[in-house]
Amino acid sequence: MIIKVSRGNFEILAKKSLNLKSDCLGAGIALGFINRSKQIYGLLTYLFPYKEFDIEIDGAIVLSGETILNKFQEELERINVDVSACKWFLAGASVYKENPENLDLAEKNLKLAESWLKKMGLVEGSVIKKVKLSEPLALEINGKELIFLLRIQNRIERYE
Repeated sequence: MIIKVSRGNFEILAKKSLNLKSDCLGAGIALGFINRSKQIYGLLTYLFPYKEFDIEIDGAIVLSGETILNKFQEELERINVDVSACKWFLAGASVYKENPENLDLAEKNLKLAESWLKKMGLVEGSVIKKVKLSEPLALEINGKELIFLLRIQNRIERYE
């Protein structure tokens, strides 16, 4: 079974064989983690970087990166996830379409995610990054195998 993690939301699962999957990211960000020893994994996605862009659409709240990353951190702390013991994957901030001159969402989203990872003590090299690609991306976590699947246009890349 696949759980779609819509933009501006996150999902954290433990000891389940479900897949978590993002929508096509575009300029948005997907951030996933897997802790194999505790069989816990999660996926977060967002499209807009700053909290002034938190919006409600048809009764659903779509949170910005700034807001959702703070809530994600609070949840990780609440359930005692050791972030340094997890594998992390950062995807998105794609540049496969021309950005209007004043709309640099991809760059702002990426800077926000990277600064959060740094704040969490996750240094360069401890996070798999697939960003700024010129093709549409979607990130999936296979809960049964506890692996990352990166869907790039018509192909799938596996990361353990």
